[in-house]
Amino acid sequence: LARGCRDWFGREQRTREHLLKQIPACLSLSGYQQVECPVLEPETCFTSQLGETSDVVQKEMYYAEHKHSTLQNSSIASSKQRLVLRPEGTAGVIRARLNHAEFPRKVWYSGPMFRHERPQSNRFRR
Repeated sequence: LARGCRDWFGREQRTREHLLKQIPACLSLSGYQQVECPVLEPETCFTSQLGETSDVVQKEMYYAEHKHSTLQNSSIASSKQRLVLRPEGTAGVIRARLNHAEFPRKVWYSGPMFRHERPQSNRFRR
């Protein structure tokens, strides 16, 4: 396994799954709606939100080259658009809010985030 990763099984997995099922219900009671953004986003989503000189952009992102112009937003489509495995969720949520008029006011999100960094004590990677 990669450093900071772990396997989930047995009682720990059942407890984790139970807790993860409770979160949406609790947040919904407070008026929050879940937003799911893609795991792959255009690089510009993060460079424009975090800044091109931020540590996340400079050192911690995982890149993938997109060789065909099939991105939905034509302002960022190009013959070789670089895509990124999302290092954090906020930039994607902001992108979604800017692109959709009917975006909910109170939102929450979760999911895998991918950063090339040392895992902190008692924090695990996916």
